[in-house]
Amino acid sequence: RTRALRQLQPHYWRGEGDAGGAACSASGGAADVVRLKSDSVEFMALAALLVGTCVAATLGTGRDQQEKMEYNTLELAEAYRVENAAVWKRYAARREELRGGDGRGVPDIATAQLPAGAATPLLDMMRLDGAAGEAVLWHGTKPAIVPLIRDGGFDERVCALNGLFGAGVYFAERSSKS
Repeated sequence: RTRALRQLQPHYWRGEGDAGGAACSASGGAADVVRLKSDSVEFMALAALLVGTCVAATLGTGRDQQEKMEYNTLELAEAYRVENAAVWKRYAARREELRGGDGRGVPDIATAQLPAGAATPLLDMMRLDGAAGEAVLWHGTKPAIVPLIRDGGFDERVCALNGLFGAGVYFAERSSKS
């Protein structure tokens, strides 16, 4: 059973491949939280993706901006990967449905072009499945919410009701929007 579940999990999770991370026992539960080393390929590629999907003109603006700040770029200070086998198993099952087992598949959704170059190793490692509609998206949240996401995944049933478009879980193609 563990072996079958492990085969469903991403190849780059802890103990597999070159994760470049160190385990943290932050969750105390079913999820492992892996802090990525700043010199790892995964961290550097994520940093490149953060900057590459940032639109400087939108930084420091928006209704969530608490105080006026002047900046024109983002910098990745720390990065963690959540490895939650139960959430991943649910995701993998849903991804299989979306791959088109019923012949419908997913609609072709136009997404922002991801930057090439330094982010390429991360994108190659992730092995995104276009047939299932997989894409790189950003989500911003308050630190107090992170344990809820870590332990149960994104769940619209427990989200805030005052989002710009109502209750829901929001994702963006641009890091500067999240």
